[in-house]
Amino acid sequence: FYKYAIKKCKDNNKLIGFAVQDPKKINFLNHQKIDFYKILNEDINNEALIKKISKNKNALKIISTSNDTIDQIKKTIKLINQNSKTIISITDFNKKLNSKYLEKIKTYKKIFNLKIGYGNHSEIKGLSKVFKFKPELLLLYVKLDNKTRFPDSFHAISLNSLKKYL
Repeated sequence: FYKYAIKKCKDNNKLIGFAVQDPKKINFLNHQKIDFYKILNEDINNEALIKKISKNKNALKIISTSNDTIDQIKKTIKLINQNSKTIISITDFNKKLNSKYLEKIKTYKKIFNLKIGYGNHSEIKGLSKVFKFKPELLLLYVKLDNKTRFPDSFHAISLNSLKKYL
């Protein structure tokens, strides 16, 4: 699946990346020349994982934040030590988009001298609301089909219908 998804995205000039919690998978993904790593908000304090991801100087590093503190985010940015390749992504885990999290896009643009994005974990039909906050990156989640259930299935788009949403 990973090789297929990477090829499909590359063939269509789309970025592809992965949230990795197992440091053993990083070498495989580096070999596949993925575009970015997403550091999950639950891994924001996992220094060993962040340091290993940071060794890849070509891939973007996206720090997914939800209720993480400014100090936690600053510490992670320092560990990555590649500001030109670092993006902070606001993540909202509510079923419907929550303006409190969307407002963080504006706030973080003022605090950090980095690109600020949005990782969608809400209903896909409300996604257009995000654009008024002008994120510099939008993370969408994809799946192979509509039958298999994954943790992100609720807000994931079928890979075959991705073009319709884009």
